[in-house]
Parts: sequence; structure tokens; C-alpha cells
Amino acid sequence: MRKEQESESAKRVAEERKKRANAEQQKAQPKN
Repeated sequence: MRKEQESESAKRVAEERKKRANAEQQKAQPKN
């Protein structure tokens, strides 16, 4: 069903957002 596909895409979008957020935090933090 479409609901399954939508949930799959939503999960992917959430993961992408997390990755971008982590990247932003790493950029903001000084590298040791």
C-alpha cells in the first residue's frame, strides 16, 4: 500500500535530517 511507501520515505527524510544536523554540529564544534 502507499502508506508503507510513505513511511519508508518519511524514515529516509528523518535520517537525512539527522545526518545534516550531525554535520552542522560537527562544523560548529572545534575539531580535536
